[in-house]
Formats: sequence, C-alpha cells, structure tokens
Amino acid sequence: MDVPTCGGQPPLPPAVIEVEATTSAQHHVHNSAPPGETSQVEQPGGSRGAEAAALSPHQVKCWACHVLVEVPLVGESKIPSPVFKCGWCGAVTEYMHMRPKRVETIFRWLMRAIAAMKWFIVAIVLILTASIVIPGAVFLVPVTMSAPFVYVGHFFTWLFAFLTLFNYWSCTIGSPGTVKDCYPMPVTPGQTIHRGAFENWRYCYPCKFYKPPVAHHCNVCNCCVVDMDHHCPFVNNCVGKANLRSFILFLGWAVVSDLYAAGHACAVLFNLQRDVFFQGIIRAWAARRGVIDTMAITAIIFFSMPGHVMAAMWVLGASAAVAAVCAGLLTSSLRHIAEVEYSHIEHRHQRAVMEAVQQGHPPPPATDLKRAKRAAFYAKLAQIMGGGLELRTWLVPSWGPPDGTFAGPEAKKQQ
Repeated sequence: MDVPTCGGQPPLPPAVIEVEATTSAQHHVHNSAPPGETSQVEQPGGSRGAEAAALSPHQVKCWACHVLVEVPLVGESKIPSPVFKCGWCGAVTEYMHMRPKRVETIFRWLMRAIAAMKWFIVAIVLILTASIVIPGAVFLVPVTMSAPFVYVGHFFTWLFAFLTLFNYWSCTIGSPGTVKDCYPMPVTPGQTIHRGAFENWRYCYPCKFYKPPVAHHCNVCNCCVVDMDHHCPFVNNCVGKANLRSFILFLGWAVVSDLYAAGHACAVLFNLQRDVFFQGIIRAWAARRGVIDTMAITAIIFFSMPGHVMAAMWVLGASAAVAAVCAGLLTSSLRHIAEVEYSHIEHRHQRAVMEAVQQGHPPPPATDLKRAKRAAFYAKLAQIMGGGLELRTWLVPSWGPPDGTFAGPEAKKQQ
C-alpha cells in the first residue's frame, strides 16, 4: 500500500507516515534545540496532551528536533495517524502514545513468572549443573574408563563444565548491549541537529530516552537493548548484541556436555551394569499396586541400587532433559537470526525483480535468492562470533562481546 510522503523521500511502510515540518529549513537548523540530556528532550503524547491541544489542531513538536509538525490525517474519517515521521530529522513519533496491547497467553504469563524469580532461577541452573557434573566425575567416569584413560575422561568432564559455566556467567552478568553501551548518539549536547540525524529513531517512554530502530525495550530489565533476541529468565538477562555470542556458546557447550554425560550414563546402565539396572526395573513393575505405591516402590528400589547405578540413572534423565531444552533454545535463536537476515534479502530480491520487470529484463533466478540467504546468515553468524567462524572462535573462551561492540557514550564503563 502506498503511503503519502513529503519532501521527495521514498515511501515508508504503511505503519509510518512522513510529514514535512511546517517551518523553514533555516529555522530547523538554527532554532531547534538539540535533545542533549534526557531531561531536555520533550516527551510526545501523554503529558504533552495539554500542549498539543493548545496548538493548532493536530500539531505537535518533534521530540528530537522540537520542530512543529502537523500530524497527518488518515482514512475516510480523517483521524490523526498514530505513528508519523518528522520530515526534518527523521524521528518517528507515536502520537499520544497509542500502542496496541499484547495478547496474553499462558506461555507469556509463565515466562513472566519465571523471570520474576531472577537469581533464584540462576541458582537452580547452577545446582542442576553441579548435580550432573559431580556425580558423573565421581561415579561414572571411574567405572566407564580404566587407567590411564580415566584421566582423559576427567579432563573432558571438567573442560566441558568450565566452557559451559564460563559462557553462562558471561551471558548472565554481562551487559546485553543497551543503547548507551553499544550505539553512538546521533548528536551531542550543544550540537546542531542536521537533516536526517534521527532517521527512524523512536522515543522510549519507559526509559525516557531515544533509541535506534534496531533497539527494543525489555519490560523486565527496564532498558532498551540493541539487536534484542529475547529476555531469557534462565540467565536473568536479556540476550542482545553484547551477549548473544556468549548465549550461543553457552547453549552449544551445554548440549555437548549433556550428550557427553548421557553417553557415560548409558555405558553404565546398558552395558556394564545392565543386569542390575533391568532387574530393578522388573522388580518395580512386578510390585506395582497403584500410582502412589508404584512410585514408592520404585524409589525404594532406586535407592537400594549401587551408587554408580543411581548416579547413572539421574545423570541420564537430567542431562537428556537439559540437552533437549538447550537444543531447542539454540535452534530458536539461530532461526530468529536467520529470519531477520532472510527478510532483508527477500526485500532486496523483490525490489530487484520489480526493477527488472520495469526495465524489461528477466528477473533474477530463485537460486540466487537461496544463495544470498545462506551467505547472509553465515555472514551475520560470523559477525556475532567476532568476525569469523574459525574453530578457535568456538573453542577458546572469550569474556564479553567481540571487539567494537561497545561504541556508545557509556562504553567505557563496560570496557
């Protein structure tokens, strides 16, 4: 759908309508006060309702350059557009802060409840990790491996545990990549606001600060995060530009560690102690009377088994469950990265097809689109991992984000 624009600029998406300021360019440059600190930036909508009413109908000041702009009227009923763009600085304003409410679901409610526990969830994750690593190192490795290979087993056990916990802590206590940490400000206090300085920037009402188009506000962390993936309650932090690498490495090493632990547990249960394990299962099945009795008898038989068999049963169940959850989260994160990159490639491909049709040339083949999508995904993943996909990027532990991530006004605090 075509959207009316002013100033000779290309059309915008249907949700954003660009309007030209009512004053001259000379007024824009010389008389517009720069935002400066957050207290100096006028907030559109909400508290500005009285000011907007005092102006001519549907006129407000741009929150970025303070230029007086007239809100466009859309539709047959000529209602004010809820979102529009300043024709001078390019800032996007939400008129009267009208934003639709999110649909409430059971999953969203459950995630909010888990996120409210914060560090209690982190403690549970650490306890669960220790309950898999310690029994595996004490009971399983000495049984499944004989000297001198037992030392090799211990080495990989603690190596995988270290890499998992190292990246977990890096993702948990590190900055997710807030706007002030990762994004250079378009203007500095006292600087003249030039045309297009705030192109597609928005004002964040909860943060009382402006944010670039690639940033999103997290209601749990109460900050705007650049390239935000999601808020993960299991790390008690947002996953964004600054800790996405640590998050991916944590999930990857967690899957590898759990598969390694499950392999040792299976070697104990289905090979070395197969008779003891299956005899316990048969006795529990034969003694069943009801749900409660079956659970009680199973628990008694479980605790009557040798220590390494009990440890193997616990490690197998816990590691399989954790590996499934981490693999699902890792797949979801990689899919989200791919979908974002694919949307950009598909948009450029559609424009190329339209231009080719208009010029009478054959459209580019679909194989080029698939190849471009694959190349864009690998390029983005290489950027997240620090400029490459070499083996050392995955094996060598590195605290924090890749070099050059922190480029905002508060970057020195993080560095």
